[in-house]
Amino acid sequence: MTSRRSLPILCVYLFAACASARADTVMLTTGQDDPPFTDSSRADGGIATRLVLAAFRSAGMEPRLDWLPWKRGYSLTKSGAYQASFPYLHAPEREQDFLFSDPIFTDPSYLWTRAGDRLTPDDPERFKGRTICVPQNYHSPLQDLLAPLLASGDVRMERPETPDKCLQMLAAGRIDALSGEEDEIAGPLQALGQANHIGRSSTPLAVLEFCVIFPRETVGSAELAERFNAALRRMKEDGRYAALMSR
Repeated sequence: MTSRRSLPILCVYLFAACASARADTVMLTTGQDDPPFTDSSRADGGIATRLVLAAFRSAGMEPRLDWLPWKRGYSLTKSGAYQASFPYLHAPEREQDFLFSDPIFTDPSYLWTRAGDRLTPDDPERFKGRTICVPQNYHSPLQDLLAPLLASGDVRMERPETPDKCLQMLAAGRIDALSGEEDEIAGPLQALGQANHIGRSSTPLAVLEFCVIFPRETVGSAELAERFNAALRRMKEDGRYAALMSR
């Protein structure tokens, strides 16, 4: 039977154990409407989700993931309510608030337009008087390509809530162009019955690097990012990364 005298010591050990367990839990958030990268309807959560969870577990942590609307998850991660979110691209407006992991994967992004349209990434001047679409909280390579024309107002930009909305607007003729990865666009395009009416550029606009973001002002974010990066490197070296990507 435990004596009264040993109870304070026991409590100290129990508190330390609980504190250690809490320290090993990492709070994450992502959005659920960006298949095949994040998709709450899939058992593994999509490509980005399975990679990120596996890397944190490889780093000796237990990830806890909450699926939230992108805008809310981004804001809560920025404030430090969540320790990390994913997948995000580097963008100047993000880098002042977040630290970025090494790329968790790369994917080419293409220009998508209605069939027969003469818009091409090789000639930005053709976009004058046109409208592009970039979902809220996304950064598109089209914004980089057309930055001077967007700044002058010669190109307009719509910002709906989801990528699917952009594709619907393109099919309806409400916008003229968007960017996206093949895996991201092909499924919704088929579902809309627009596979023969909307096509992509023959070459990518850019090869995108998708990362995990960590709130810059939160104590411990830099160390957490380093642990994640080290685990990701180990996974690439020992073959686990390739196995997860091929699923």
